[in-house]
Amino acid sequence: MNWKIGVKNFRGFTHLDPIGLGPITFLVGPNNAGKSTLVKAWTLLRDYLLSSNPREVDFANNKIDDLNIFTFARAKNRNVPEDYLEITVKKEAIRITLQVTGEEGWNNGHVTMLRVDDEATGISCAWNPSGRTLEISRPTGGEGPDSVSFAVQFEVPDGRQGISIFRKGVMSDLFDLVKTIVTDIKKLPAPEEVDGWAAYNSRVKHGMATRLEEPYEQYDALKAIDFSMFEKRVTAVVDGLPQSGFYLGIYAAKQPRFFTIDRMAESPMTQAIHEFSQLRLTENDPQHAFIRRWMAMLPGRFLVGDDFKIVSHAGEAYEVNIKKGAEWSPLSDLGMGSIHVMLLLFRLATAMHNARQLTEDPFPRPIPCLCLIEEPELNLHPALQSLMPDLFLEIKEEMERRDIQFHFVVETHSEYIIRRTQVIVAERELASKQGGNPFAVIYIPGDPEQQPYEMLHQVDGTFDKSFGSGFLDEASRHTLELIRMRREKGTK
Repeated sequence: MNWKIGVKNFRGFTHLDPIGLGPITFLVGPNNAGKSTLVKAWTLLRDYLLSSNPREVDFANNKIDDLNIFTFARAKNRNVPEDYLEITVKKEAIRITLQVTGEEGWNNGHVTMLRVDDEATGISCAWNPSGRTLEISRPTGGEGPDSVSFAVQFEVPDGRQGISIFRKGVMSDLFDLVKTIVTDIKKLPAPEEVDGWAAYNSRVKHGMATRLEEPYEQYDALKAIDFSMFEKRVTAVVDGLPQSGFYLGIYAAKQPRFFTIDRMAESPMTQAIHEFSQLRLTENDPQHAFIRRWMAMLPGRFLVGDDFKIVSHAGEAYEVNIKKGAEWSPLSDLGMGSIHVMLLLFRLATAMHNARQLTEDPFPRPIPCLCLIEEPELNLHPALQSLMPDLFLEIKEEMERRDIQFHFVVETHSEYIIRRTQVIVAERELASKQGGNPFAVIYIPGDPEQQPYEMLHQVDGTFDKSFGSGFLDEASRHTLELIRMRREKGTK
């Protein structure tokens, strides 16, 4: 994926430098270290950029309800004096930063800054939708303490604020404002051809008003910038932002025989069954076959059953039946691990189908897909936990053949999942290929003073760094303790 994400004053982090995410990223660390914080931050920023309201971030909307944030106070770190939080994403030379403020109990946060920086050109746009200002800046010469920069700040009238005028998303609104200003500025006559500040400023259309006392040189510098290239570079990055997919949090599964639609909001399993069922797929559809292949009673599969059937009861409830051999039985009769596996497979199959449909439209739109998953190993035998990297890798490679970017960010405590990535990297020699290793493993220490760091796979599958104590070394520690006790008893 090659995105980086960082936060300030968000949840448990006072400051987190942007850290890289790969096509398949595993977040590892102690409980309460902040693994889910990165998932929450990514989802909040993505949903804001794709929304039509530039002035607010909604912490309680249906899309992010499962993230368990709900209010600004629960999103902001409580141990800092600042009254704002920031989320930053970075790809290549483009950095996008969202700053939000709010009050205790607010479900919405006010956006006080959406800043876009192009480090390659030095151009920056900082928009305050709530305070109605837009600042455009760029260095004009020199380096270090001798560098020269300019900044033109505009007041944006009420008519250009609020719910998105163009209904194309927040970033489109920002670019429309910039283009309006730049177009008008480039039409202005030279400063000496107008009579002072008032005449010069009155030529700026749409009520855009500068706050500079001596704007002439600043305007000339602004007119010289190629903003079309800036927009093209930033747009390419924003268009690559995953816009489809799903978030699957930790789910305290129950074992009902019937999954009732009227309680769908409380049941991720019912949601997953309903969304998959509404696709109206036949048994020959690739996604139907995908589920059968991975649930199969075969080595290297999840051992749930040979086939499945979803039965709708008068549009009020669903029943999922599993076939083993010649017998059919309710999914509810199987173990919790099998229920979690089917939940994950239904979600993945639905996301894959929706992504495929976008590319098969008359006007194909290969929109990147991101799956955010917490602890997929829940209730699974270690041998089945180890299958997760293979599952995600198969999906990624299959989607790539269709020119679809399919990404995963997975929070896990499973040593077996991480060990399996090491084996795959070594077997396929992925670490020695340019851009060939799809796995990124990020360790988040329990100490808030320590920054998270990436664990890079080496050619032989080993990591270039060590995890904190209590993860990969935990089983070895107990083994060594048993050996020590055995030796002590043998000497008596």
